[in-house]
Amino acid sequence: SPEAVAVESGGNRLTYAQLLAEAAAVAGHLRSIGVGPGNFAAVALPRGVDLVPALLGVQLAGAAYLPLDPEHPVDRLNHIVEDSRARVLVTADAASCPGLRVGSRVHLDDVVVRPGPVPGSPLDADSAAYAIYTSGSTGQPKGVVVTHRAFANFIRSMRVRPGLPDAVVLPAVTTVSFDIAGLELFLPLTTGGRVVVARQSETSDPRRLAALLAGTGARVMQATPITWRLLLEAGWTPPAG
Repeated sequence: SPEAVAVESGGNRLTYAQLLAEAAAVAGHLRSIGVGPGNFAAVALPRGVDLVPALLGVQLAGAAYLPLDPEHPVDRLNHIVEDSRARVLVTADAASCPGLRVGSRVHLDDVVVRPGPVPGSPLDADSAAYAIYTSGSTGQPKGVVVTHRAFANFIRSMRVRPGLPDAVVLPAVTTVSFDIAGLELFLPLTTGGRVVVARQSETSDPRRLAALLAGTGARVMQATPITWRLLLEAGWTPPAG
């Protein structure tokens, strides 16, 4: 269903065809500067529709993505970039993340999207899909590498149990630098569903988040206990089903 909506955020939408075209464009741009298998590419983008094709594009290039939350302290982000030896940083434009030290940058504003078939890259199932850094509550943040085999197995398993219906609408509310964000951003795409990337203002305000749930007709969401508690305290009532 290439014309079905795959990703939406703040009134912006990408169909499946547009999502794949944008991801392929990111992949092609990365390959053109020598980023591919064995490399890590840091991705630091504001919450919005561009986030998903950027992460997919890194993987289509054969590289592994390193998700960074631009809202986090710059010292923490620089430590993660340096420790991971990420070769490149993918950002929205030249003005994004000015304090981050990295050898090369890719600005999505400069990536040319062309229609046509999406080129695929053969991937080793045991190669890195992405790396996640711990909170660092007991010292410096430490990186954990997740392989394609492990990630694909997790996504497939979660689709079965607890299970997701086809064409599900799932709001993504977790910061991209937290490991459970992978389920929110990619699992709905395996069902022909729609990822609703909640904006920063919606994830931090329970009333706005409740309005997002109602407006999108969502029936499935993953969140931490504090998010559910804030929703209930704001007067949100789960809809039937």
